[in-house]
Amino acid sequence: MVAAQHLKDNLVQRGITARHNSGATGIFVIMTARINILVCHAAFSWTSGGLHHRHPLVDLQETTEHVLHAFDVNTRWG
Repeated sequence: MVAAQHLKDNLVQRGITARHNSGATGIFVIMTARINILVCHAAFSWTSGGLHHRHPLVDLQETTEHVLHAFDVNTRWG
């Protein structure tokens, strides 16, 4: 899925080691050291600090910023 590749690329460009894979279900998973982001047909989603986050695929840049913030918070406290 193009959205998963773009988000992974954005994270890598910002210094986060990330990789992605997919299953037969069409759901992609972007894996980082602290957060796993699910990418389905309509949205990005992840859990951070006990809260579930969900962003539409069209909000790639905003999603990147939110994931980076969650990664930073998890790195400091997790």
